[in-house]
Amino acid sequence: MAEIAIANVKKLQNKIISLPLSEWLVEELEKEKEFILDLNRSQLEAGKSAEGGAIEPKYKTKRYADFKQKIGSKAPTGTPDLKVKGTFQEQFEMKLFESAVEIFSKDSNKAKVGSLEKRYGDENIYGLTIENKFLVMERIRPRLQQRAIKFLRA
Repeated sequence: MAEIAIANVKKLQNKIISLPLSEWLVEELEKEKEFILDLNRSQLEAGKSAEGGAIEPKYKTKRYADFKQKIGSKAPTGTPDLKVKGTFQEQFEMKLFESAVEIFSKDSNKAKVGSLEKRYGDENIYGLTIENKFLVMERIRPRLQQRAIKFLRA
């Protein structure tokens, strides 16, 4: 009897080890691509960096900061939101790798993209805050769990 139980535990252990979690994670993140990009855009519109702090450096002049507020910036006065017309953020794209997610802008104005990335740091522009990463994981966790259960029962 104990031998059967040990054999079943070993069989389950082998199945757990063979779970294709990385593959599933990439597939589930791909399904959430627009949600993820919208979260990144929302952060920037609020003046938040991917690290969760305010985007810096602040605007150089009060006049420009006031202009940004007049055109509807949601960021605190003086805090950049990296948006005037919106093409930079509208052109956000996401690539998925087994161990990484890359977000970037395909805006055709490469000089503008390069300037923004240099001034504010691409690591601050592209990516999600811890809170938003948690939101994404909460959305995909139930699907990953269902896939794992189905796999282990097979």
